[in-house]
Amino acid sequence: MELNKYFVSSDSETLIGEGWVFHGRPADRDLGIKKNYFKYSIFNLLLPLHQPTAFKSLDRFSFLSVNSKDYLEGKDGDLFENAKVFIKNNLGFVPDKIWLQTLPRIFGYTFNPINFWFCYSDTCIDGVLCEVNNTFGDRHFYYVKIKDGQEQAVHTLPKHFHVSPFFPIAGVYSFEFATTDRLSDIKIKLSELGKLKLDTRLFLNLDLLSKKGQWSLLKTYKWLTLAVIFQIHWQALKLWLQGATFYKRPNPPQEKFTL
Repeated sequence: MELNKYFVSSDSETLIGEGWVFHGRPADRDLGIKKNYFKYSIFNLLLPLHQPTAFKSLDRFSFLSVNSKDYLEGKDGDLFENAKVFIKNNLGFVPDKIWLQTLPRIFGYTFNPINFWFCYSDTCIDGVLCEVNNTFGDRHFYYVKIKDGQEQAVHTLPKHFHVSPFFPIAGVYSFEFATTDRLSDIKIKLSELGKLKLDTRLFLNLDLLSKKGQWSLLKTYKWLTLAVIFQIHWQALKLWLQGATFYKRPNPPQEKFTL
Protein backbone atom coordinates (compact mmCIF):
# COMPACT_ATOMS: atom_id res chain seq x y z
CA MET A 1 0.00 0.00 0.00
CA GLU A 2 1.42 3.37 -0.97
CA LEU A 3 1.17 6.38 1.32
CA ASN A 4 -1.49 7.87 -0.95
CA LYS A 5 -3.76 5.02 0.17
CA TYR A 6 -2.51 4.97 3.74
CA PHE A 7 -4.78 2.98 6.09
CA VAL A 8 -7.72 3.28 3.67
CA SER A 9 -8.46 -0.45 3.81
CA SER A 10 -9.41 0.09 7.48
CA ASP A 11 -10.82 3.58 7.07
CA SER A 12 -13.15 3.53 10.06
CA GLU A 13 -11.34 1.40 12.63
CA THR A 14 -8.53 2.15 15.06
CA LEU A 15 -5.26 0.39 14.34
CA ILE A 16 -2.58 -0.71 16.75
CA GLY A 17 1.05 -0.61 15.73
CA GLU A 18 3.59 -2.61 17.71
CA GLY A 19 7.30 -2.60 17.00
CA TRP A 20 10.55 -0.83 17.71
CA VAL A 21 12.18 2.56 17.92
CA PHE A 22 15.73 2.49 16.55
CA HIS A 23 17.73 5.52 17.61
CA GLY A 24 21.36 6.23 16.93
CA ARG A 25 24.12 8.79 16.90
CA PRO A 26 27.17 7.98 14.75
CA ALA A 27 30.66 8.27 16.17
CA ASP A 28 32.24 11.73 16.07
CA ARG A 29 36.02 11.46 16.13
CA ASP A 30 36.50 15.21 16.40
CA LEU A 31 34.59 15.24 19.69
CA GLY A 32 35.73 11.85 20.91
CA ILE A 33 32.16 10.54 20.91
CA LYS A 34 31.55 6.85 20.41
CA LYS A 35 28.60 5.69 18.36
CA ASN A 36 25.48 5.43 20.45
CA TYR A 37 22.80 3.14 19.03
CA PHE A 38 19.93 1.65 20.97
CA LYS A 39 16.40 0.36 20.46
CA TYR A 40 13.31 -0.20 22.59
CA SER A 41 9.89 -1.73 22.00
CA ILE A 42 6.90 0.55 21.66
CA PHE A 43 3.35 0.76 20.40
CA ASN A 44 1.30 3.53 18.82
CA LEU A 45 -2.38 3.92 18.18
CA LEU A 46 -3.45 5.01 14.70
CA LEU A 47 -6.76 6.82 15.06
CA PRO A 48 -9.12 7.76 12.19
CA LEU A 49 -10.19 11.06 13.73
CA HIS A 50 -12.84 11.47 11.03
CA GLN A 51 -14.52 8.43 12.63
CA PRO A 52 -14.67 9.48 16.31
CA THR A 53 -16.57 6.35 17.36
CA ALA A 54 -13.67 4.16 16.24
CA PHE A 55 -11.90 4.70 19.58
CA LYS A 56 -14.11 4.65 22.65
CA SER A 57 -11.54 6.21 25.01
CA LEU A 58 -11.22 9.54 23.20
CA ASP A 59 -11.48 12.18 25.97
CA ARG A 60 -12.56 9.51 28.44
CA PHE A 61 -10.55 7.97 31.24
CA SER A 62 -9.34 4.44 30.59
CA PHE A 63 -6.08 2.57 31.03
CA LEU A 64 -5.51 3.49 27.35
CA SER A 65 -6.90 6.90 26.42
CA VAL A 66 -6.39 9.91 24.17
CA ASN A 67 -7.05 13.40 25.52
CA SER A 68 -7.60 16.33 23.15
CA LYS A 69 -5.74 18.68 25.51
CA ASP A 70 -2.49 16.77 24.90
CA TYR A 71 -2.33 17.92 21.28
CA LEU A 72 -2.00 20.98 19.05
CA GLU A 73 -3.00 24.06 21.08
CA GLY A 74 -4.11 22.12 24.16
CA LYS A 75 -7.82 22.76 23.68
CA ASP A 76 -10.77 20.71 24.85
CA GLY A 77 -13.41 19.60 22.37
CA ASP A 78 -13.64 17.39 19.34
CA LEU A 79 -10.08 16.54 18.32
CA PHE A 80 -10.93 16.18 14.62
CA GLU A 81 -12.61 19.60 14.52
CA ASN A 82 -9.76 21.15 16.52
CA ALA A 83 -7.26 19.69 14.06
CA LYS A 84 -9.15 20.94 11.01
CA VAL A 85 -9.32 24.48 12.41
CA PHE A 86 -5.66 24.38 13.46
CA ILE A 87 -4.54 23.16 10.03
CA LYS A 88 -6.73 25.68 8.19
CA ASN A 89 -5.40 28.59 10.28
CA ASN A 90 -1.76 27.58 9.91
CA LEU A 91 -1.52 25.70 6.61
CA GLY A 92 -4.40 27.13 4.62
CA PHE A 93 -6.40 24.01 3.82
CA VAL A 94 -8.97 21.75 5.46
CA PRO A 95 -8.34 17.99 5.25
CA ASP A 96 -11.27 15.64 4.71
CA LYS A 97 -9.70 12.88 6.78
CA ILE A 98 -6.98 12.77 9.40
CA TRP A 99 -5.16 9.78 10.85
CA LEU A 100 -3.32 10.47 14.11
CA GLN A 101 -0.40 8.20 14.98
CA THR A 102 0.34 8.65 18.68
CA LEU A 103 1.34 7.08 21.95
CA PRO A 104 -1.82 7.24 24.10
CA ARG A 105 -2.06 7.95 27.78
CA ILE A 106 -1.44 4.86 29.90
CA PHE A 107 -3.34 5.10 33.19
CA GLY A 108 -3.63 8.83 32.54
CA TYR A 109 0.06 9.52 31.86
CA THR A 110 1.92 10.09 28.63
CA PHE A 111 4.91 11.76 27.05
CA ASN A 112 4.96 11.94 23.28
CA PRO A 113 8.26 12.99 21.70
CA ILE A 114 6.45 13.10 18.35
CA ASN A 115 2.96 12.66 16.90
CA PHE A 116 2.12 12.23 13.23
CA TRP A 117 -1.01 13.71 11.66
CA PHE A 118 -1.64 12.20 8.21
CA CYS A 119 -3.88 14.65 6.32
CA TYR A 120 -6.01 13.55 3.36
CA SER A 121 -8.30 14.95 0.72
CA ASP A 122 -10.50 11.92 0.12
CA THR A 123 -7.94 9.11 -0.44
CA CYS A 124 -5.07 11.37 -1.58
CA ILE A 125 -2.58 12.50 1.03
CA ASP A 126 -1.83 16.22 1.33
CA GLY A 127 0.95 15.93 3.88
CA VAL A 128 2.10 14.82 7.30
CA LEU A 129 2.10 17.20 10.26
CA CYS A 130 4.84 16.18 12.71
CA GLU A 131 4.13 17.49 16.21
CA VAL A 132 7.37 17.51 18.22
CA ASN A 133 7.53 17.88 22.01
CA ASN A 134 10.60 18.29 24.19
CA THR A 135 11.00 17.49 27.89
CA PHE A 136 10.68 21.20 28.77
CA GLY A 137 7.06 21.30 27.61
CA ASP A 138 7.81 23.18 24.38
CA ARG A 139 6.15 22.18 21.12
CA HIS A 140 6.90 22.74 17.44
CA PHE A 141 5.39 21.55 14.17
CA TYR A 142 7.14 20.37 11.01
CA TYR A 143 4.85 20.04 8.00
CA VAL A 144 5.94 17.59 5.32
CA LYS A 145 3.99 18.37 2.15
CA ILE A 146 3.50 15.30 -0.02
CA LYS A 147 3.33 15.88 -3.78
CA ASP A 148 1.64 13.48 -6.18
CA GLY A 149 3.95 10.63 -7.08
CA GLN A 150 6.37 11.45 -4.24
CA GLU A 151 4.61 9.65 -1.39
CA GLN A 152 7.67 7.57 -0.51
CA ALA A 153 10.32 10.15 -1.37
CA VAL A 154 12.74 11.66 1.16
CA HIS A 155 11.52 15.07 2.32
CA THR A 156 13.80 17.64 3.97
CA LEU A 157 13.18 20.54 6.36
CA PRO A 158 15.59 22.73 8.38
CA LYS A 159 15.86 22.13 12.12
CA HIS A 160 14.35 25.04 14.09
CA PHE A 161 13.49 23.51 17.46
CA HIS A 162 15.49 22.43 20.52
CA VAL A 163 14.99 18.76 21.37
CA SER A 164 18.25 17.41 22.79
CA PRO A 165 20.88 19.34 24.79
CA PHE A 166 23.55 17.53 22.75
CA PHE A 167 22.52 18.96 19.40
CA PRO A 168 22.52 22.63 18.39
CA ILE A 169 19.64 24.14 16.45
CA ALA A 170 21.37 23.54 13.15
CA GLY A 171 21.19 21.13 10.28
CA VAL A 172 18.49 19.53 8.18
CA TYR A 173 15.94 16.83 8.98
CA SER A 174 15.01 14.25 6.39
CA PHE A 175 11.67 12.47 6.67
CA GLU A 176 10.77 9.24 4.91
CA PHE A 177 7.39 7.52 5.19
CA ALA A 178 6.95 3.99 3.85
CA THR A 179 3.89 1.85 4.44
CA THR A 180 2.20 -1.38 3.48
CA ASP A 181 -1.10 -2.93 4.52
CA ARG A 182 0.65 -4.33 7.58
CA LEU A 183 3.28 -1.85 8.70
CA SER A 184 4.18 1.77 9.31
CA ASP A 185 7.84 2.61 8.75
CA ILE A 186 8.96 6.18 9.50
CA LYS A 187 12.58 7.32 9.25
CA ILE A 188 13.89 10.66 10.49
CA LYS A 189 17.52 11.68 10.12
CA LEU A 190 19.39 14.82 11.13
CA SER A 191 22.38 15.95 9.09
CA GLU A 192 24.67 18.95 9.51
CA LEU A 193 26.97 20.12 6.72
CA GLY A 194 26.37 16.83 4.95
CA LYS A 195 27.33 14.75 7.99
CA LEU A 196 24.80 12.41 9.59
CA LYS A 197 24.22 13.37 13.23
CA LEU A 198 21.14 11.38 14.21
CA ASP A 199 19.33 8.40 12.74
CA THR A 200 15.88 7.43 14.05
CA ARG A 201 13.40 4.85 12.80
CA LEU A 202 9.92 3.96 14.05
CA PHE A 203 8.94 0.55 12.69
CA LEU A 204 5.49 -0.81 13.58
CA ASN A 205 3.48 -3.85 12.56
CA LEU A 206 -0.19 -2.94 12.19
CA ASP A 207 -3.37 -4.73 13.19
CA LEU A 208 -6.92 -3.84 14.20
CA LEU A 209 -7.31 -2.84 17.83
CA SER A 210 -9.59 -5.18 19.78
CA LYS A 211 -10.58 -5.46 23.45
CA LYS A 212 -8.34 -8.50 23.76
CA GLY A 213 -5.55 -6.53 22.10
CA GLN A 214 -5.95 -3.69 24.59
CA TRP A 215 -5.47 -6.05 27.54
CA SER A 216 -2.41 -7.49 25.83
CA LEU A 217 -1.01 -3.96 25.47
CA LEU A 218 -1.60 -3.30 29.14
CA LYS A 219 0.31 -6.43 30.09
CA THR A 220 3.25 -5.68 27.80
CA TYR A 221 3.53 -1.88 27.94
CA LYS A 222 2.11 -0.74 31.29
CA TRP A 223 5.37 1.06 32.12
CA LEU A 224 5.99 2.44 28.61
CA THR A 225 5.53 6.13 29.48
CA LEU A 226 8.14 5.89 32.23
CA ALA A 227 10.38 3.81 29.97
CA VAL A 228 10.35 6.47 27.23
CA ILE A 229 11.28 9.22 29.70
CA PHE A 230 13.95 7.01 31.28
CA GLN A 231 15.51 6.21 27.89
CA ILE A 232 15.73 9.90 27.01
CA HIS A 233 17.56 10.78 30.23
CA TRP A 234 19.69 7.62 30.34
CA GLN A 235 21.00 8.13 26.81
CA ALA A 236 21.65 11.81 27.60
CA LEU A 237 23.68 10.79 30.66
CA LYS A 238 25.76 8.40 28.56
CA LEU A 239 26.53 11.14 26.03
CA TRP A 240 27.43 13.57 28.82
CA LEU A 241 29.82 11.04 30.37
CA GLN A 242 31.49 10.67 26.97
CA GLY A 243 32.08 14.41 26.88
CA ALA A 244 29.52 15.42 24.27
CA THR A 245 29.06 19.17 23.88
CA PHE A 246 26.16 20.45 25.98
CA TYR A 247 23.87 23.13 24.50
CA LYS A 248 21.69 25.16 26.83
CA ARG A 249 18.00 25.33 26.12
CA PRO A 250 17.30 28.41 23.97
CA ASN A 251 14.03 30.28 23.88
CA PRO A 252 11.44 28.46 21.75
CA PRO A 253 11.17 29.81 18.19
CA GLN A 254 8.58 32.53 17.64
CA GLU A 255 7.27 30.63 14.64
CA LYS A 256 5.61 27.39 15.72
CA PHE A 257 5.70 25.93 12.20
CA THR A 258 8.52 24.85 9.91
CA LEU A 259 7.35 24.36 6.32
